[in-house]
Amino acid sequence: MVRFSLDQSTGNKQVGGHMFRVLIILGALVALFIGCSESSNPGPEPLVLTVAIPTLTVESGAEVMVPITVTEFKNVAGIELHIAFEQDYMTYSDIEADCLPGAILNEANGFIHVIWADIANTLSLTDGDSLVCLHFAGLNGTSHLTFHESSCIVDVNGDPIANQQHIDGAVTYVP
Repeated sequence: MVRFSLDQSTGNKQVGGHMFRVLIILGALVALFIGCSESSNPGPEPLVLTVAIPTLTVESGAEVMVPITVTEFKNVAGIELHIAFEQDYMTYSDIEADCLPGAILNEANGFIHVIWADIANTLSLTDGDSLVCLHFAGLNGTSHLTFHESSCIVDVNGDPIANQQHIDGAVTYVP
């Protein structure tokens, strides 16, 4: 049988006849060490599929090509992008989508729609490649190009690819 007692006046523990000094600081250091060692090696960050629109500045009235670029774009089987722009500041003229054969490309009421699917031939692009290029002519001012919340990239099962983000951009026309 092991006996345990605490001497209130000295803070010493007596266990089985041996004296031990309670070191609260040592306990705190051990806790700090354990906490740091767990957070210092969190493992690899999850990869994020990114679809991004840049922010550009061009001369008023000029034609501008806006590339929509990607990173970590691997084994994509379906794309549904809805991009809003401000018609008061620029006019849509065309879209290039060479890497999306058979895509449905449409513009109406300040929205550009890109819809594509091919489960038999998934699409993978190199980081920084352009998925599509939008063409506009502009006036003065800034038109924000924003992804609608329903925009989505899917895998061969039709499920949204985890860890995807859509980064909005803008075109500013200056005199």
